[in-house]
Amino acid sequence: MLKTVEMPERSAAERYCREMARREAKNFYWGFISLPYDRRVAIYSLYDFARQVDDAADDSSRPHLPERLAVHRERISRCMRGEYDDPVMQVLGYAAERYAIPERELQMLVDGVEMDLTRTRYRNWAELRDYCNLVASVVGRMCVRVFGSSDPAAFERADDLGIALQLTNILRDVREDAGLGRVYLPQEDLERFGVSEEALLAGDPGKGWNALVAFEAARARTYFESGYRVLKYIPRRPATCVQTMAGIYERILGKIERDPGLPLRARADRQRDKRTQQGRGDRHADHPRSLRSDSTSRTGFSATNARTSASPMNVATSASNVAPSSTDSGRLGASVAPASVIPAPSASNPITCASRLRCTISIPTLQSTT
Repeated sequence: MLKTVEMPERSAAERYCREMARREAKNFYWGFISLPYDRRVAIYSLYDFARQVDDAADDSSRPHLPERLAVHRERISRCMRGEYDDPVMQVLGYAAERYAIPERELQMLVDGVEMDLTRTRYRNWAELRDYCNLVASVVGRMCVRVFGSSDPAAFERADDLGIALQLTNILRDVREDAGLGRVYLPQEDLERFGVSEEALLAGDPGKGWNALVAFEAARARTYFESGYRVLKYIPRRPATCVQTMAGIYERILGKIERDPGLPLRARADRQRDKRTQQGRGDRHADHPRSLRSDSTSRTGFSATNARTSASPMNVATSASNVAPSSTDSGRLGASVAPASVIPAPSASNPITCASRLRCTISIPTLQSTT
């Protein structure tokens, strides 16, 4: 049973969550400003928690990582019992009760952070897909619940969109990750296209690189195509928000497709974008990788960058600009009846947002022990 809270107390906690999201992830904050108040605050609390977990991991020394993550796992468990001692968990607990967010999905956020800090290689696509599900897709599932859908098909589409976003992040951050000794691209794909890990880490992957990028980008496009169909399962206003945020990623992917060498030189979303501030060098430091924060968040709130400048005018798109079109050809090949969906961003339906993604996560109140 949800703990009964006096309205002034809850209002203060909600204000805290709003201000944290606004301060730490401007794109994310404005991207969902058009949602009804209760749903908007619920989304912000999800972001805030993901950021806290990610930053806590970034700030801690490796030997103390299990203990610090255990703190967050316990925060989740207590929150689900209606117990809390901080404003983020107070609002998140209310949101979990109201929108039927399972404890397991919140715990998966912590699992994703742990995997991202303890694993640096992925043997094949199945392993990388599991990682993407933990750090990105689960966030989409929880957002879909807040938006008002409990349709299993909506969760499947949200999973696919999360995979598309995270794979775009991975392509975008090849250079930064190599500098950290990390290779997220599947080892079997590197071998298939004749790209050695040593050459990739050195920044000169050779002739097979362009074909490898084209292959991974095509895979991302397939998941984008399926993932965008989540829009037909959720109300129009949140669908507009999701379309806007996903459109940022598609722009990044398009840059990489046109210039496969771009991720080897710099992050694709920083090219010719003078509005973007310099993020922290470590990809994990700058983004709830998932909602990975800037370059570096480990959690699914990636579509927005924690330190990107943005205004409500260039991020919050009016619902009247979203017109139904296209047909649903099924989830990655499955045949289903045609359905009206909101079209993906294109030249005729531009997305005019600042282009940095992901959000950083930090929890300054939890000090690592020695």
